[in-house]
Amino acid sequence: MTSTDSVRAFFAVDLADDARAAAAAAVSRLRGREAFAGIRWTDPEAYHVTVRFLGDVERGRLGPLRQAVSAHVKDVAAFELELGSLSPFPPNRRPHVVALEVAPEAPLRELADAVQSGIEAAGQTCDARPLRPHVTLGRVRRGAKAPRRRAFAGLPAPAAEPFAVEEVVLYQSRLDPRGARYTPLERVALARRDTHHPS
Repeated sequence: MTSTDSVRAFFAVDLADDARAAAAAAVSRLRGREAFAGIRWTDPEAYHVTVRFLGDVERGRLGPLRQAVSAHVKDVAAFELELGSLSPFPPNRRPHVVALEVAPEAPLRELADAVQSGIEAAGQTCDARPLRPHVTLGRVRRGAKAPRRRAFAGLPAPAAEPFAVEEVVLYQSRLDPRGARYTPLERVALARRDTHHPS
């Protein structure tokens, strides 16, 4: 199978514009700090929360994959997320990412489980490790020192209002010397939140 026959794909949740801007502003405050000199910062347009990573998927299977995932997330209600603290990731090993936490985790885990069920129903495989929701803001450059945990102490969380998550997006990931490039391939709507309660 050639590279044109398949795509490197993952499902993710997008950030709202104001949350994206707030995250980018937090990064701008870290640029120039010695502790973060070894970080290659992510383009703000690429900020997202990965839900499930699939790896290589045949192009001809993308349509059936979307249909299967849609069938499994149709009962997952839309929800709100809020940006949290800046932190090293992974937290318990040598970190290789500067991350931004998001909360609450429960609806994201419910969504991840539903997406995984749809992926498996479509005959695909995915990374099924427990979800650790975060936004990747930057990665440690090869050979550079990772910021120590104390470098994150006292850093304020980005100032942004909670934002609505109403869809999950299937992205293509292209590896590039300047960093990964992400292209949306399919969008899958979640169930509408019940905003009207009759008296």
